[in-house]
Amino acid sequence: MVELIRVGLGMPAMQNNGVVIQRLTNHSPDATVSPEPGTDRNGPTSLIKSATSAIDCIKYAHNHFNMKFHPSAFQSLEGKRKFLSLIKTYMDLGGHHTQFNVIDANTLKDAQLHPENYRDLVVREAGFSAFSIILEKFVQEEIIKRREYRFEGV
Repeated sequence: MVELIRVGLGMPAMQNNGVVIQRLTNHSPDATVSPEPGTDRNGPTSLIKSATSAIDCIKYAHNHFNMKFHPSAFQSLEGKRKFLSLIKTYMDLGGHHTQFNVIDANTLKDAQLHPENYRDLVVREAGFSAFSIILEKFVQEEIIKRREYRFEGV
């Protein structure tokens, strides 16, 4: 277990190795190659390069990779093309599993305050879909804190 923690803490811009780290540090156990909120500062292409550099992403093909996009990223044809190109690049680099939430943080925060208005709001988390309002508060907060990617200039 100590080796798992050492390796996980040494990964740049990565989640801190799942449930084991969550128990020790109170981080969300969403995935081992998703960025820790606030660590993904260089855009989505840099992030996918970082995620695919994780040894178990390529070797074992089992990690989850979460990204959150603001809905405005998909308003234009160019934004949609950039998104498809991003997914293709991730797969070309050896990525196997990725999932996306297309939602803004304000909607998720409002769902916490007024869950009765968001009974059908589904989010992707750790390889499954779930109704946002039934997730544990710390998981909701982790999704809210994720960076909202946009395709600038689109």
